[in-house]
Amino acid sequence: MNSRTLPARVPTGVRHKSPAAQPHVTTWGPVRTHLGIFAILVAALSIAATSCDTQQYSSAISDFGTAAVTVVQQTRNAYKLVNDTVLQEQILALTAQPGPIAADPRKAFPPFVSDEDLSIRNTMLDTLEAYASALGNLTGKTSADLDTETNILAASLNTLAKNDRLQHSFREVKSITPEQTNAGAAGLEAIAKFLVNKKIAARVPAILAENEPHIEGIVTLLIHEIGDAPTADDPGGLRGKLGRTYDQLIDNQTNLANADRAGTTEKQQSVAKLADLVSAQRNADAALAGTQTALKKLLTAQRALLQVQTAPATFKTVVASLWAEAKDAQDLYAKLPTK
Repeated sequence: MNSRTLPARVPTGVRHKSPAAQPHVTTWGPVRTHLGIFAILVAALSIAATSCDTQQYSSAISDFGTAAVTVVQQTRNAYKLVNDTVLQEQILALTAQPGPIAADPRKAFPPFVSDEDLSIRNTMLDTLEAYASALGNLTGKTSADLDTETNILAASLNTLAKNDRLQHSFREVKSITPEQTNAGAAGLEAIAKFLVNKKIAARVPAILAENEPHIEGIVTLLIHEIGDAPTADDPGGLRGKLGRTYDQLIDNQTNLANADRAGTTEKQQSVAKLADLVSAQRNADAALAGTQTALKKLLTAQRALLQVQTAPATFKTVVASLWAEAKDAQDLYAKLPTK
């Protein structure tokens, strides 16, 4: 056989590459590469969309949080105002009595809202602040670790939610039903879980929707306790107690002014004090009414926050109205005399 016609020898152990197999190998590499790039792009777009959604909520949640802190502080002022006014009336009543003080001084000045009941209100207000702060951390640039203070608050909320004292504490407020108190207790328990559970920024819309009824349950109790202007059928909560206390203050101060001799410095000071009390009663009631309205608008702002992606202008309008109400109430508190 002619050597030129012999087939080429294939070395042992070396696979013969068929020309037909080469296109398969060379075309599959780019396909895999394209699929990998596509997967990366999808992941990147998903992350970008989540970031965009979070950024849309970030500014609104920051505004909501600042407003919540302001309203919470004013509500604390409301309880302090009522207790301070009751103490002022008790002092003036003893001043107007002739002779020695017969009552035990340690029992002569009971607050309208007891220390135990005031602690419950402050815990509820702490809950609102902690909720707003947790939302801010969730949408902020840096995440915050769960601190000891938050853990302690969450534990106290769970304890309070199961405590009969919560029901008893609001029992005297006629406009509050047992169902509303139960809703408030459920709200405390739910927010306690929210504070300690792991939170994901991408779930902000769901978190807002889940917690909206719980925050409303807590705030509703505070709104009802402040109450409306008192009537014959309803003593009016804090506003009613404040009004009746000022009425007594004015009566006692009138008696003191009548006891002073006409034209004397004492008489003038007594009448001036009487005028201050009349003005303070008007401003104090307006401050409580403003605080109640601010609490109502805080709930409205929370509902608007749920729709901030589709109706950002509505949220801005609601928050602006809340700020205006809060500022007016704060100005009224500032006008009131200190102890």
